[in-house]
Amino acid sequence: MVKSEKISNWILVIGIAVLAAISLYTFSVSKSYPHSIIKMYYAICVLGMLLLGFVLFKCGENVKAGVALLLVTLGTCVFVSEIIFEYYEFLSAAEDIPYSEERLEWLRAEDAHFDTRTDLLEVTLDLREEGLDAYPNLAPHTFISPFGISTSYGRIYPLGSISDKFSVICNESGEWLSYITDEHGFRNPKGVYDNNILDFILIGDSYVQGICVKEGEDIAGLLRKKGLNVLNVGMGSNGPLIELGALKEYAEPMKPKFVVWFYYEGNDAESLSKESGSPLLMRYLEDNFSQNLLQRQKQIDNALIPYAENKLAVKKRVIEDGKPLDKTTLRASFSKIIRLTNIRYRLGQVKQCTFNAEPLFEKVIMRAKSMVDNWGGNLIFVYLPEWSRYTEKKNYCRIKSLDSQKSYVMSYVKSVDILTIDIEEVISSYSDASSLFPFGRPHRHHYNAKGYKLIADEIWNKLTNDNMLLIKDGIPEQEKPRD
Repeated sequence: MVKSEKISNWILVIGIAVLAAISLYTFSVSKSYPHSIIKMYYAICVLGMLLLGFVLFKCGENVKAGVALLLVTLGTCVFVSEIIFEYYEFLSAAEDIPYSEERLEWLRAEDAHFDTRTDLLEVTLDLREEGLDAYPNLAPHTFISPFGISTSYGRIYPLGSISDKFSVICNESGEWLSYITDEHGFRNPKGVYDNNILDFILIGDSYVQGICVKEGEDIAGLLRKKGLNVLNVGMGSNGPLIELGALKEYAEPMKPKFVVWFYYEGNDAESLSKESGSPLLMRYLEDNFSQNLLQRQKQIDNALIPYAENKLAVKKRVIEDGKPLDKTTLRASFSKIIRLTNIRYRLGQVKQCTFNAEPLFEKVIMRAKSMVDNWGGNLIFVYLPEWSRYTEKKNYCRIKSLDSQKSYVMSYVKSVDILTIDIEEVISSYSDASSLFPFGRPHRHHYNAKGYKLIADEIWNKLTNDNMLLIKDGIPEQEKPRD
């Protein structure tokens, strides 16, 4: 066997091995993609391995050399294209981060202040240097993998953060958002839990929490300005199962007139899939399960404070020792290139471009509806759109996936007689949708104060127009406390 034939054989063997690896990877992620896509990948891999195997064992040297050359050329072109796509993706993302040079120049021209610190833990440590008892805001999704957090009373799954502390959250519009948490670690004024008449409880993720706007500019704060008693139990990255837990732990004991459940199409389906891996969270589908978190805040604080202190101590050592080269972005880019993420994205073959209906979602919604119906409350479902719908460069494969998700989610919720409010429809019909995001840039951002006001006004108008909220002299009428 001549040297050139050996090289051709090795290239063919490597091709077969790559296709086999793709088959195994496809199997490992098969639950996250539609069956049609999985079948397509299996078919391509099997046919490819059969074809290369036939060439390897049955064809002559010239055919092997031609096929090997084709494989090398094709592979080179594909990966060079992927690297180029990843480079431009990196540049695009860099233009939209809050502290990019482009934004700083604009802010300097406007004589505006912009905090360029990028690390939440570093900001928390700086605030401590100023004498504030600051902590990073700890979101519930942090504890999915360890199935909660250990306490002296056993494991507990906190659905709020540390109570009565200066909590540091985020920066999207120039200033780091921070606020003092309420008695249970949420974003509310003190004393809301003592209110015998609660009009609203808002349940959802970071959009409900009010990232990244000032106090009073979030949805709950805006509704309070209209005279409503509102409790906000939204936390960043919450999915439907954690939100069901919040409904059980904080809404059911208080029996509000309205429970407003916010669904964010950007990641709620993915979050639900992750949350389903927690046996404790899955127990919220049971009728009588509760962790009694309202009575256990001291235990929660005693567990979360050491957890946060450890994170801050590690960060402080890193700062003191000198900041190491951040290899996270490089590793992420390398992983994306190896998996041809950008090319598959453009072909609609990634998770962001697909939507799988999750039967668990229907169980969560039915459990929530049953719970609210039992105390005579009203469950309202608010559908929030992802930012990608409003960028200048639209990814139509992603939007097609979002449309499929919206069709399924809204159709199901309406079919079980839950009142829906479609914010996607509201924003899409708005004259300048980009103005509802920081700096007029929707890319990877939450809404700004103007965007949240649009949502709060839509909820208010919907309920008053349908006579679900009775208004007298411009103020909501209070009803008697529920038993």
